[in-house]
Amino acid sequence: MESTKAEQLRVRITSRHRSILEELVKNRNQGETLSDVVRLLIAQVGHDRDPAEMSPMFVSSETNELLFKLAKEIDRDPRQVLEECVKAIASLVEGDTRPPLITEEIRLRRSYRAGAERTIKLLEPVTTPERS
Repeated sequence: MESTKAEQLRVRITSRHRSILEELVKNRNQGETLSDVVRLLIAQVGHDRDPAEMSPMFVSSETNELLFKLAKEIDRDPRQVLEECVKAIASLVEGDTRPPLITEEIRLRRSYRAGAERTIKLLEPVTTPERS
């Protein structure tokens, strides 16, 4: 994409900041450039998009998609889901043997929905085919 000089922004950064950006590019592993990551950061800090649609952290696009699906499934903000997942990992690392609350919540909601669907099907009148 060709940009005019007026649309370009040149910023001086420290070698430490550049290393951080390069690490972000490397960890995202999506063939992106430093400029792509900087644009993404600006979009997240600015009001380019609705904050509810933005990735709460730097995760791959596949993980971000899964995060938003899980958040929608349990009717929570994606940031809450991500936070609970990180807490669950930390808890498991510390030796907690109980299932993480977030996974239990997802299982219970899925079970409830499956039960509700079965109940709805039971309540529907059975139609018999008409004979000619």
